[in-house]
Amino acid sequence: MYPNVNAECARKGITRKFLAQQVLHITPGTLSKKLKKRNGFSFEEAQKIQEYLNPGMDLNKLFEFDSRDEVNG
Repeated sequence: MYPNVNAECARKGITRKFLAQQVLHITPGTLSKKLKKRNGFSFEEAQKIQEYLNPGMDLNKLFEFDSRDEVNG
């Protein structure tokens, strides 16, 4: 899981559905899968998320991964 992405969404008051559909142009289900896997996002997707959520936050910090929640497969 990407706890900093979740935290930034909460700070901005946006839902995962909005992030999926309006920022990344993917389904909420696809976003959910990407959030559960290390390296689930392409670099371009990560940049779009960073630009929308917090352009000043370091990309590596925003996408720190908590492997306790990782889903394999």
